Amino acid sequence: MKNIKKGFTLIELLVVVLIIAILGAIALPQYQVAVERTRITSNVEIMKAIHDAVIQYYGTKGEFPSSFSKLWVTLPQGLYTVSGKTMTKDDNTCVIILQDSNTPPALDMSCKTSGGTISDWVMSYQFHVMTSDEGGGLFPGDRLFKIQASDQHRTDVLRRAAISSGWQDLGGGIFKMP
Repeated sequence: MKNIKKGFTLIELLVVVLIIAILGAIALPQYQVAVERTRITSNVEIMKAIHDAVIQYYGTKGEFPSSFSKLWVTLPQGLYTVSGKTMTKDDNTCVIILQDSNTPPALDMSCKTSGGTISDWVMSYQFHVMTSDEGGGLFPGDRLFKIQASDQHRTDVLRRAAISSGWQDLGGGIFKMP
């Protein structure tokens, strides 16, 4: 009677491990981009809401707000803690600061990537007050996103996330949101 071997040879196991490693090497960078894109997108919505509230406040009062408490904006429960001119994300990954010493003010958000520091990426909204010749009032300036990553790998991940979100690359790590 013939002996029938059951099981896999060492070569077969190595081929399977190699295939899994190749698939992992392809999938991991895409996963990192997707995670960062989600983090960026969720924070962009908060910044847009605050941005619109500042414009509404200016339109109503004729001046810029001196703190976040003066704005009519609803934030998701348990997401941010507000203290005067600073909003901190409860998981300590982002900080939004109302730079009202500028006239007009700016909104600056500093965030960190997974395992990074709080200044891994910075997003800024600038405001522009129109002169009376331009019709008066307030309109938003360019919505800019600046990458300040601690290493080249994080810079590449954030850059791909910004481009895949449809943002225009202005060079020097600066992107313009549509």
